[in-house]
This record gives sequence, structure tokens and C-alpha cells, in this order.
Amino acid sequence: MNAPQAPPPVAPADAAAGSAPEPGEEQAFEERLIDLAPIAWVTWTLVLANTLVWAVTMAKGANMDYAPAELLLAWGGNATSEAQRGEWWRLATAAFLHSGFAHLLMNMVGLVSIGTTVERIYGHRLFALIYLGSALMGNGLSLSFSAQEAVAVGASGAVFGVAGALAVAVLQHRDTLPRAFSKTTLASMAFFVGYSLFQGVVQPNIDNAAHIGGLLGGAMLAALLPERFEPDRFQRLLARRAAAALAAVAFAALGLAAIAPKAKVDKAAQLASELALTRALRGYDAAIQALQADHRGVSNRTLTQLQSDERARTVHVPAFREVRRQIDATALPPDDARRRLLAEARSVCVIMEEALALPTVALDDGRSTQHVDRERARQLERELRDAYARVEQAITDLNQKKTEPKEAHAPSPPAPGL
Repeated sequence: MNAPQAPPPVAPADAAAGSAPEPGEEQAFEERLIDLAPIAWVTWTLVLANTLVWAVTMAKGANMDYAPAELLLAWGGNATSEAQRGEWWRLATAAFLHSGFAHLLMNMVGLVSIGTTVERIYGHRLFALIYLGSALMGNGLSLSFSAQEAVAVGASGAVFGVAGALAVAVLQHRDTLPRAFSKTTLASMAFFVGYSLFQGVVQPNIDNAAHIGGLLGGAMLAALLPERFEPDRFQRLLARRAAAALAAVAFAALGLAAIAPKAKVDKAAQLASELALTRALRGYDAAIQALQADHRGVSNRTLTQLQSDERARTVHVPAFREVRRQIDATALPPDDARRRLLAEARSVCVIMEEALALPTVALDDGRSTQHVDRERARQLERELRDAYARVEQAITDLNQKKTEPKEAHAPSPPAPGL
């Protein structure tokens, strides 16, 4: 991933003719190019922007190794379903989001290694155009691939575009640049691109479509834009070529977005269901644990049966009703193995709602109660035990399939005051 140092702005006639460069020639050319942009401030601004956005996602719930998909989507991650709802701005914002520190670090190292050279070749404004244009095209192509089912994020498409721009700049001027520099640059870019694309093939969760789209975008822009190897030519062509490059980026990015097939997954709806599932199962756990706490209170005589019955109607019945409402709001795909767990948990909630609301009468001791309809109470107790056995079996099956959600566990519910 290492890129060569800054190339010279021009080459002398003997180098153009193919003769060996004089001692110190490449260093002199390198210094002349650095003089054009002593500080590659756009590159460093982009590094700062990416780092700050990552820090914000950390503050919002991500950690060093992982950022939740719902967080990335909320902050502008690329997803075909959302873009096709009209949120095309995600093609740009996704390039400033990262799934973890390692992801950020790799992209920023690549950006600094290659970007400082490209910024000196094209100047600050055109470099910004190359970076953002490559990001748009990379994320535009991703709409047909990774973003169909996932939230795609990362600056790698833009970094590939910067690499493509450097390769094209050298290829276009290889006859006037020092031979050693051209050879080293092209070899480095070929290795960087080849190795990275290979990793995208053999490793999951790498968006090669964004890499390829960014690479092609950067190469296209470099072919249109003037370099600062020849200052007079650069100034003469700058305005016209920049306008053409802007038009080309807009046309290409919108074209890629337009030809993307309909999203395979409605990512916002899927993530909303996942959150609803988590809330429902957490609520289920909390409702049963609260009921268990009351039963322990009755056992150790810190709570009377009369008080427990009152709490059953005023606290626990509403809690189980709310859990049932959350389960009903969870829309999982028909083939999702967790649907069975939710259905069984819902059965427990329905039984609990009725059992806890059964009328009771106080006994003479003033502390105990009994159900008015004792036969129905016993029937509900049997139904509850069967329902919870089915919940436990559903959890066991999920564990065996290794698809158990994080909250797929539940304490055993006590008999509701029977």
C-alpha cells in the first residue's frame, strides 16, 4: 500500500529522450513538485474529517472494532433501499464512515501515502474533486452489489480513485518523467490495486464494487483533468477540463444509481425489526424477572399475597401487554428462525395477561388470596408451563443453528399466583 514520493513536475529533455537521469535529478524534480504544495492540506483535512466522524460514531455507541449497522445507516451509510427512496446523498456521506478503527486506519494510511502525491500533481481543488468524485462512483456501483443487502461504508472507494488517478497521471507522462519514478509508481499502484481486490474476493464484508467503481472514477477524472507538470498548460485547461470532469462525475454517478436493480433488502425496515426484536426480548426478560421478584417477596414475607395480586393487575399485566405489542411490531422475514421464538414468547405473554388478571378473593388471614375460578387458574398454569417449554425448545434450536440473537434467552416464569 506504500506509494512513491512526489513526482517531478517536468522532466529534462535527455530524460524524455530515454537517457539515464543525472545524479540528483529525481530529487530535484521531487523538490520542485513539493514546492507547488508544501502542505497537502486537503489530504490532511480529509483524514481529520474521517477521524472526527469515526469519533462521533464511537460516542454514539460504536466501539473500536465494530459499529452497529443501524448506527451507520442513521449517519449516512450507503444502502440501495434508502438511495432508491431518494436519499442519494448517502453516496457521499458513506465515504466518511467506518466500521471500526482498523478499517479507518487502513484507509487513512492509504490516503496519506497516495493522496499527498496526487494533491501535488493536480492541486488542492482538483484533488478534492478526484477524491469526492471517486467516492460517488464507487458507492454508485456498490448500489448494485454490496449495498443491496448491507450498509456499505468506508473511504476505500475514494482511496482507490486517488490511486487510479496517480497511475493515469504517470501513464500519460511516462515519456517525460524519470523512468525509475514511472516504473516504481506503476508497480506500486498495480500491487496495491491487485492485492486489495484479491482480499475483497477471499475475505467477506469487503466492498469490491466500491473499490472498482472508485478506481474507474479516479482514472476517468485523471484522464480529463490537467496535471501541474506543465504550469502554463495547466492554467489554460483548468476551467474547461474541471467543468467537463464535474459533468462526467454527475452523469456517471447518477447513471450507476439509476441502473441499480431494486434493493433485495429494505435495510431500514430490517434494522427497525431487529431493534424491535431486541426490545421485545429484553422486555420479555424484564417482565418475567419482575414477576419472579414479587414471588420471592411473597415467599420471604416481604410482600403479602394480597399485595402481589394487586401488583399483578397494575404492574405485570401492563408489562406483558407491552411486550406482546412489541412482538407484534417485529416484522421478521418468513424464513427467519427467530419467528418461532417470538411466537412462543407471545403465547407466554397472552397466558400471563389472562392468568394475572383472574379475579381473586382475600382469605381470612388478610394476607392470602385464592382465585375465584380455580379450575381456570389450574388450566392456565398448565398452558403456561407448556408454552414456556416451547420457548426453551425454540432457544435450543436457535443455539444449534448458531443463529441465536443476543437476547434469545429467558428466565423461567413462575406460576402467576396459583
